[in-house]
Amino acid sequence: MKRAIVLTLVFLIFLSSCGASDDVEIDFGESEIYSKADIEECMKIVKDEIGAWEGVELLSISYTSDEENNDENISSANQVADAKNLDIEFTQFLLLLSDFRSPEPGVGTWEESERDRLYPNWEWHFARADEGEWQLVNMGY
Repeated sequence: MKRAIVLTLVFLIFLSSCGASDDVEIDFGESEIYSKADIEECMKIVKDEIGAWEGVELLSISYTSDEENNDENISSANQVADAKNLDIEFTQFLLLLSDFRSPEPGVGTWEESERDRLYPNWEWHFARADEGEWQLVNMGY
């Protein structure tokens, strides 16, 4: 019985060590528009997305500024929604930046020239309608 308990604990410890690192640097910045919960919701989406990329290590995520919630960015998000045939009119925009490292050679499906590289300031574009749920509408440089 003790052996089964020990094996279960070892297995749980192993599972908890898999996936995204807990050493991710988080910067909520300052916002007069969005709550910490709003920013955390978007950061969770980023963590989940990167967690699905085999061998990628997320290093940091940061909120940029309220200035990104502007007509140009909202219009761009709505153009993405139109292109995807989404029946939504976004009214708010939030931008996060992240740093991550691509996998080492032999892990994942990354091109050889893109392996073991730092990707700084990777943009994550989020939008929502009024007080609805945040949606990831774009990412990259």
